[in-house]
Amino acid sequence: MNRDRQQHRTQLFTLQLWAEEVGPGQAVWRGKVQHVFSGQTRSFRDWDALVAHLQKMLSQIAEEPAGPRL
Repeated sequence: MNRDRQQHRTQLFTLQLWAEEVGPGQAVWRGKVQHVFSGQTRSFRDWDALVAHLQKMLSQIAEEPAGPRL
């Protein structure tokens, strides 16, 4: 597989998670996911939202025309 095609198929995300206090002794996980190549960022409040954001980001990337990446 050539390098351009491999780069197009490989995506890199950063994931930031933190516990947010919602009451005395109660915390929930919150987070932010960022696509490293485009900088697109989404915040989420639950795991289902994280999965939905990732699926949306990946579908948008798949729709972009293939071309050389710098």
